[in-house]
Amino acid sequence: MMLERDIEKVLQIYNFIDGIMIVDTDGKIIYYNTSHPNINTLRQRDAIGRSLLDVYPSLTEEDSKILKVLKTGRPILDYSQSFTTYKGQTIQAKSSAFPILNNNSVIGVVDLVMYLNPKVPNKTIAVDIDQDKILKKSPKKVTAGLDDIITNDKQMLKIKDNIKLIKDYDCNVLVYGKTGTGKELIVQSIHNCSGRKNAPFIVQNCAAIPSNLLESILFGTVKGSFTGAGDSKGLIELANGGTLFLDEINSMGLDEQAKILRAIEEKKIRRVGDSKSIDIDVRIISAVNQDPQDCIKKGILREDLYYRLSVVEFDIPPLYERKGDIQLLMEYFRKYYNSRLKKDIKCYTNEVKQIFLSYTWPGNVRELKNAIEGAFYLSNDSIIDVSHIPVNIKESVDFQDNCSRDECHNTQSLSLTQMVDSYERSLISNAYIKFDKNISKTANALDISRQSLWYKIKKYDL
Repeated sequence: MMLERDIEKVLQIYNFIDGIMIVDTDGKIIYYNTSHPNINTLRQRDAIGRSLLDVYPSLTEEDSKILKVLKTGRPILDYSQSFTTYKGQTIQAKSSAFPILNNNSVIGVVDLVMYLNPKVPNKTIAVDIDQDKILKKSPKKVTAGLDDIITNDKQMLKIKDNIKLIKDYDCNVLVYGKTGTGKELIVQSIHNCSGRKNAPFIVQNCAAIPSNLLESILFGTVKGSFTGAGDSKGLIELANGGTLFLDEINSMGLDEQAKILRAIEEKKIRRVGDSKSIDIDVRIISAVNQDPQDCIKKGILREDLYYRLSVVEFDIPPLYERKGDIQLLMEYFRKYYNSRLKKDIKCYTNEVKQIFLSYTWPGNVRELKNAIEGAFYLSNDSIIDVSHIPVNIKESVDFQDNCSRDECHNTQSLSLTQMVDSYERSLISNAYIKFDKNISKTANALDISRQSLWYKIKKYDL
């Protein structure tokens, strides 16, 4: 099989990997992963099992470096390329392709990729071959702060209050939350509230990097530490004076966890292959998407490292436990996508609201956001209705059974007064949302007094 040191040659070129792809002898993709789905929207289901040239129709057998390595058995390092997926997205990248060998026979190719497309603005400091120049020339700052955490939930509000309480301290923080709950938003808020807000903010998803590469990526290398290695700073050095965010740290191997623990305790690191130590001043914020106590019991998270990382721990509740935030987030994303997509969606129908309130949201806030974005693309009107929301959400919720009586379509069993109330509530609710909850504008549109409108808003719990 391919030797570990052969892959590690890529570390002299850049310090972290944005994507990994493996193809077999037929040029079929058998493994695919990207750590930046916001840049490369291709997913595993879109790539695995398909031909490389089908997934990337802009490539040919002649100009594909991966297919060339498959034929020659020789690695190609540090090549730049522009490729377009079958979905029409064009990506600029720097790559290194290595043959996978078995008894000197090529049985596949692994391609390690660093995206050259602009990263999400103001989120992380880019890390490439000229790390020092980037950090000195154009340090990018995290802009997400406490005001970007949209919530009325008591537990979430408590987290916001606690972030304020620790803003003057450099304590390590562990954030626990299911996928899509907004862990990075919390982490960015912690960094942006701290005295390190103008210093580097480096992010590394520990699950996106093979364990045999992670040590070199975190701690750096010295020339000669392995074949082809050069002097290279690791992410911890690059984050010196600032914050290092280690996401999914429970995916890190136990050996690497022990080295992180030692670095935290000694406030020193040693590059791979070096005999001297380097002093560091880095605040480490980490995150897990599984219960940390379960991770400890399963033996995938060191207990001693957990205690070092969780001086302060924030547990983010899943969205289904924050029912009061669902409509708040719906309104936030409605305004967000109106601005971003230049549309004028006024409101959601009551049926959509009831479905969203009844759905369990396994993908949490991220799933809600994606569902609303998709609805915006499908709506040609000023209202989002049931036909615009994902089928899996509609099919998983019996909204007729879950909605309150005055909002169900079937009103045959209701009295005249109840039906009138139901119609009045619907009219007021839609107008109230349409005018961004402005009492005066809503009252004028409905031709009623402000006092009468306010009474009805209270009556119908709007």
